[in-house]
Amino acid sequence: MKKLWKVLTISCISFFAIIAPSFAHTEVVSVEPDVSQTLTVLPTEVKLSFSEPVIEDGTFASITSESGSVEASIRIEEANLFIAIPQDLTGTSFSIAYKTVASDGHPLDGELVYQ
Repeated sequence: MKKLWKVLTISCISFFAIIAPSFAHTEVVSVEPDVSQTLTVLPTEVKLSFSEPVIEDGTFASITSESGSVEASIRIEEANLFIAIPQDLTGTSFSIAYKTVASDGHPLDGELVYQ
């Protein structure tokens, strides 16, 4: 009976170790420039890297600064979302709200705040 219990336990652990990654959702793994940086000049773009590829359909971003909100130009390359920063943006404090869809169909959204 002990041997059967060990086999069942090992089988369950192995099953969940193999299947668990398929239940993981896509997430942001890095942002360039990092939001913790103090910006002295505006970047030309912000790059979000995700753990899995994202699709362009349904992806958008908006930038809000002291002068208001604008829809941003975006570009996608595999698991990277590039958000163009308008060079006529005033100041270096702004926020970016984004929405995208992972290639597995899960929606992703978030906000980046640069001070």
